Amino acid sequence: MAALAADLGVMRTLAGAHVTPRWLVPAALLVSAPACIGVFDIFNISTKALPAGYCLELDREFKDYRVQDCSGQRNVVEGVGVLGGIVTDIGWNDRAIVAKRIASIGGDASGWMVIDVSTDKIEGAFSDQAFREKLASEPRLKGIEPKAVESVLK
Repeated sequence: MAALAADLGVMRTLAGAHVTPRWLVPAALLVSAPACIGVFDIFNISTKALPAGYCLELDREFKDYRVQDCSGQRNVVEGVGVLGGIVTDIGWNDRAIVAKRIASIGGDASGWMVIDVSTDKIEGAFSDQAFREKLASEPRLKGIEPKAVESVLK
């Protein structure tokens, strides 16, 4: 019996009390560590699928939103998304995605951006006035009604 207890890492001390097996503490740390580093956040949905493999994604660390390539087929600068910045408003149809962007890369202008989902061509940044005119005049943008990004992921 003593040999079996030794093999299991259990040691007898005073009056039959047991010391925790040596493998239990490392195993407990291994199981609990992922929760501490946010691994289980993957179960809380923070993306919205958009046409042509694009998606709107919430960056939980900074509490802001970006348009990302969720298909993995486009060359995107890590951390700034497809549009190179934070998105505050977004709208789309089956031909285009429009988004109001705050540029993250120095020298880029902030404003409204348009992604043609059939060609991946990105246009902008447009001022509010220029964007309203474009929205009203271009057939491919028909029916798009931009909304605050927070309301899209609810």
